[in-house]
Amino acid sequence: MLSIELLLAAAAALSVPALSQTSPFYWQENNQEFLSTYRDKGKMEQTGRTGVAAMHATLISDRKILIIDKAEWNEAQFDSGQSAFSVEYDIINNDYRLLHLDTNTFCSGGGFLKNGTFISTGGGERKGRTWKALEGWQSIRHFTPCQDDECQWSEYTTQQMIGNRWYPSVEQMPEGDIMIMGGSIKGARVNTALINVPSIEYWPPRPEGLIDFPFLNETLPYNLYPITYVLPDGNLFVFANRQSIIYNYKTNEVVKRLPDLVGNPRSYPLTAASVMLPLDPKNNYNVEILICGGSEKIDRMSNADDTCARINLGDEEPTWEMDSFLHPRLMPDAVFLADGNVLFLNGCKKGFAGYQQKGFIPVNWDPTFELQIYDTAKPKGKRWNEELATTDIARMYHSVALTLPDGRVWIAGSNNNDPSNLTAEYPTEFRVEYYSPPYLFQSSTRPLISNVPKVFTYAEKYDLHINLNYQLGTHQPEHPTIKVALLRPGFSTHSMHMSQRYVVLNYELSEDKQSLTIESPPNANIFPPGPATLYVLRDGVPAEGTFVYIAEDEYDVVIKPEWNEAQFDSGQSAFSVEYDIIDNTYRLLHLDTNTFCSGGGFLKNGTFISTGGGERKGRTWKAEIGFQSIRFFTPCDDQNCQWDEWRTQQMNRNRWYPSVEQMPEGDILIMGGSIEGARVNTAAINVPSIEYWPPRPEGLIDFPFLNETLPYNLYPITYVLPDGNLFVFANRQSIIYNYKTNEVVKRLPDLVGNPRSYPLTAASVMLPLDPKNNYNVEILICGGSEKIDRMSNADDTCARINLGDEEPTWEMDSFLHPRLMPDAVFLADGNVLFLNGCKKGFAGYQQKNFIPLPKLHTTSYFQRSKNIYIRTAVYSSSVVVAGQSSPFYWQDEKPQFTSKYTKSGKMEQIGRSGVSAMHAVLINNRKILIIDKAEWNEATFDSGQSAFSVEYDIIDNEYRMLPLESNTFCSGGGFLKNGTFISTGGGERQGGTWKAFAGWQSIRYFTPCDNGTCGWEEFVTSKTSVNRWYPTVEQLPEGDLMIVGGATKGVAVNDDIHSVPSIEFWPPRPEGLVNFLFLNETMPYNLYPVVHTLPDGNLFVFAKHQSIIYNYKTNQVVRRLPDIPGNIRTYPLTAASVMLPLDPKNNYNVEILVCGGSTTMRNTAKADDTCGRINLGDENPQWEMDTFVYPRLMPDAVFLADGTVMFLNGCQRGFAGYNNRNHDPTFDPLIYNPKQPLGKRWKQDLANTNIARMYHSVALSLPDGRVWIAGSNNNDRSNISATYPTEFRVEYFSPPYLFQSSTRPLVTNVPKVMVYGERYTIKVKLNYPLGLKRPGQPTVKVALLRPGFSTHSMHMSQRYVILIHELQDDKETLLIESPPHAAIFPPGPAILHVLRDGVPAEGIHIHIAEYEDDVRV
Repeated sequence: MLSIELLLAAAAALSVPALSQTSPFYWQENNQEFLSTYRDKGKMEQTGRTGVAAMHATLISDRKILIIDKAEWNEAQFDSGQSAFSVEYDIINNDYRLLHLDTNTFCSGGGFLKNGTFISTGGGERKGRTWKALEGWQSIRHFTPCQDDECQWSEYTTQQMIGNRWYPSVEQMPEGDIMIMGGSIKGARVNTALINVPSIEYWPPRPEGLIDFPFLNETLPYNLYPITYVLPDGNLFVFANRQSIIYNYKTNEVVKRLPDLVGNPRSYPLTAASVMLPLDPKNNYNVEILICGGSEKIDRMSNADDTCARINLGDEEPTWEMDSFLHPRLMPDAVFLADGNVLFLNGCKKGFAGYQQKGFIPVNWDPTFELQIYDTAKPKGKRWNEELATTDIARMYHSVALTLPDGRVWIAGSNNNDPSNLTAEYPTEFRVEYYSPPYLFQSSTRPLISNVPKVFTYAEKYDLHINLNYQLGTHQPEHPTIKVALLRPGFSTHSMHMSQRYVVLNYELSEDKQSLTIESPPNANIFPPGPATLYVLRDGVPAEGTFVYIAEDEYDVVIKPEWNEAQFDSGQSAFSVEYDIIDNTYRLLHLDTNTFCSGGGFLKNGTFISTGGGERKGRTWKAEIGFQSIRFFTPCDDQNCQWDEWRTQQMNRNRWYPSVEQMPEGDILIMGGSIEGARVNTAAINVPSIEYWPPRPEGLIDFPFLNETLPYNLYPITYVLPDGNLFVFANRQSIIYNYKTNEVVKRLPDLVGNPRSYPLTAASVMLPLDPKNNYNVEILICGGSEKIDRMSNADDTCARINLGDEEPTWEMDSFLHPRLMPDAVFLADGNVLFLNGCKKGFAGYQQKNFIPLPKLHTTSYFQRSKNIYIRTAVYSSSVVVAGQSSPFYWQDEKPQFTSKYTKSGKMEQIGRSGVSAMHAVLINNRKILIIDKAEWNEATFDSGQSAFSVEYDIIDNEYRMLPLESNTFCSGGGFLKNGTFISTGGGERQGGTWKAFAGWQSIRYFTPCDNGTCGWEEFVTSKTSVNRWYPTVEQLPEGDLMIVGGATKGVAVNDDIHSVPSIEFWPPRPEGLVNFLFLNETMPYNLYPVVHTLPDGNLFVFAKHQSIIYNYKTNQVVRRLPDIPGNIRTYPLTAASVMLPLDPKNNYNVEILVCGGSTTMRNTAKADDTCGRINLGDENPQWEMDTFVYPRLMPDAVFLADGTVMFLNGCQRGFAGYNNRNHDPTFDPLIYNPKQPLGKRWKQDLANTNIARMYHSVALSLPDGRVWIAGSNNNDRSNISATYPTEFRVEYFSPPYLFQSSTRPLVTNVPKVMVYGERYTIKVKLNYPLGLKRPGQPTVKVALLRPGFSTHSMHMSQRYVILIHELQDDKETLLIESPPHAAIFPPGPAILHVLRDGVPAEGIHIHIAEYEDDVRV
């Protein structure tokens, strides 16, 4: 019996979707500790990159931002090598789409026309090189937003502005056009009389043409980007320098001159920020203007202004009221938040606006990292909230900020370098930040609104649905504080937010607190037409805003609200797609007739038939009448199939809401419906008949049952019964019907209670048919509603009837949750999942159903009892790293974030491997080669054959399938000196849908490439000398591979019959097969022996308890080492081993570490909790024993970028092998610091996992400093429903060193190939966080890391070698020495790591070689 507390807890968990990194909505995470962390300061996060420097930006839809730079070098580039200078940025995916521009948009203006088209005006000079652009001084460019990612800029070639305009202001006007004001005829540090443009013009052009505007002469030289606002009385407020006027643009007259603002000028280049404070109908839309910041003079040493000025235009004699700005700030951005308060951010404390002086000396500097919020409603002295989250990114000249519909603020840009410069003191900035204000952390829930129109016309009332959505356990006030407002974020550039506006709306909340009637603005002066965000706030917490359009007429708007997202190139909305459930993408399908409320089913040949539909449609969603239509779709694999429609053959009658049943004869039966759309059926429009498709000779058949069940008979329920009759249900009635004779065989009792058919819609299933009970039939019907009334309650009952009973009756049961319009779907196990639906209303459009049900439950109907079994509904979302294009937290997160993971690191699940990752190796800076054995895997070729190797992309977290011919089961691998990867050995032949030849002796090779075309190749005639299953492979100083040991076939543990006590090389050496007696001595625990190449050219070899130093050139044992105490440490009692970092400071002294294992080959055996460490440099080496903290069998041991060792994966019981031989997984990683003394080497309490990774798990260190983790399969045949399922999920662990600083060092000029014994000069930027004291002698470490070939707790050829280096006096040049010879670091790929005070730069994938020409890659 479930307790009420558990049920409430489950309800709370299910009612609030879990937070995922694809969702920025913190209020959805019901976690008070989380909320309290940010409730006062908000949260700043760095996510994504803009591609182009964000000089200008505007919000164009609910998820897209249009970014515009000038023509210059940018990260984002076309295939031609030409730099882009405009992109469309997606705030959900945090990626961008490149946009073409022909003319230079340098320091331009912009605004929206009433139809939703964005206009960009003016710009700069012609540009050549790789950022070509025609001059843009007079240009007009237009961009009409779309939803299909096909829209681009268009530029008027014959129509331009009348004069050049650089730094013009643009204001959206009440008439729906834009006013373009001022500017200069060319670029200049400050305006002058010679280049001033003291005029106004409009776009589209008005008859009056160019209009003189003398105010821009009076305000020289500080009049570029003048401040303008449309006032509620239809005039304009205009400000420049210190002066301001009220201007009647219709008569070109100054209505009123306002007092000069005291103090410094506030316009470019002494740039301040300005807002017109919220307009509120409660004070008759009274206007107040706020201007803050600026600078003293045009001097790089001048101080930023620390004052704000506010003027109330409603006063009889308006005067400027001065206030503190708290932080002196030049070039701030001022953006409205969802609650009408103003966020000030960006800017600096010194200088003036502009590019650097000669010698690259910045003229604006000392950035301001603090944010502050101005409360517009509070009295002077209490308006500022300054204890907010901060940034560490300098955002000064050419920065932007925009408020988003979700309530966050998007922040980008900063570039005071001409040309772009990534290494300047204040580099050209491409990183994006999001600020989540404190109002997003005041509650774990936010209100929900729906039924919001896409277009609002003036002076109208609109009814919205609202769910106040107070969090569980919170007192709900009788009179909640509601606020409704429109916000236009404006066009952001140079501290301007052209046309930004916030208007409070009148509203009325219904008594049931579920309906909100709002009044749109009374006229266009209050809110000029164009796009806006509608916000509704509950007690200061905003619902997610809705992107809408304000218009004089709905048809003014180009972007129609009825469009589907999917659209053809013509602009026609699609209304059918083929959706791919693997890629989660769709393909548009053409349809000619309207499919509104149609039916459908398959013919016996597999063709799908769609029947009936709705009325003719015009506009941009054109369709012919579909009431009688028959459409057919034959599925295909080549994506060429489309709908076909019969022109001459249709149904006999109009059918809207018909049911379709697939018949035993292979055709379809079409039943009922109405001749036209209606809320409920009536006798006048009822279609009480049956017909078939393809048509049967009997044609149209009367079906009186559909007269008896009026008015609730649309979409009647039908099932073909095992005896060949039909079960038919409508309203409350049901019959057994013989369709062959058109006779009612049996009338069943009426279902008690409410009708269950449309529009009081219930869900129904015929329960599973089972031969054990002779296919007995039971019907289940659940849910519905009381009546056709929006306030009616959903039905909370289910009815079940057993047609096999002598006198069938409806057995009533609880439905748990009242639910109208549920869906009922069979699960794979035959149980029924009920989902979707709502608690109130009835089926239909507009205001008919509301209060959605997010809960899912599964009902087990295999028992005759009335028990309903609730199963957990698991929502498994891929956790996406912050900034999907960047996994680098040190670039993405701010101090609050950094401190959260400083000690623990961060574990995340991202992506799926496609094949079970039994083996894995890093092949370049972003690709991992994954190899399984031949078995069933998720990744499947078109032929149906399962893949068992893929190339995995760690940036995109997707994979490319690779064909393999031979079975790679428990193989070995390593790189040749030329960069080609070799896979050796494997297992038996396989058939079925994972075919493979026997791989016992196979040699396969894979040469990495960058173009996604490389694949496996296999030697047909050249193979290993003997079968090798579980062989170890070591990369040798000569650049070839040594293959050691194994077994001749698959065994649980090695034995004398199958053991392969020999060594061979690849490519083959003249000596051929070499006997290796040590593998006889270590029977039976000698599979996958541990091998490490030593700096003296010998090998360390370990198996069982024993270890030796071995000279492979002479095949002699140089030295026998003492046995490790305790348990056996090799397969199947598998431990992990590393050769600790080699350091030239101790002459590359060698220490070996071996940790974990198990006690015996029993399922219940306890894992080993000890480590052994031996120093080979000692005169008499001995194993020093240490704790392993956790008992762990089959751990993985991987080097981190700093040379410490991370232990992860494994379990606490059993031994290695299939069939539940290992269990009780260990979820907690550890980090071992080899430099610490005994007893202090282990770092615990790290971020853990909840994924069991035991047998056949892998892990690899990545160039970016993270660890990639995958695999786990102790099932012989893959099994995704086992206790420990075959695992395809990928995880990434970000070690604590990635959270010690908000910046990481940067290295450049690194060669792709390093040869032995050479010195290389590389460039390093230590990149300390701004404001952090920089040590005189920073601690720098340089090392090479080879992650090795990961399989079965082995990391073959893994290696970490510290390099000699010297940091030059300029702290920017680093001299490094490559390893002196190949025994220190055998040739092949590696990662070069440079660390500053323990924080790694992003590693660089390189090759170590005897000669540069050795490298093939």
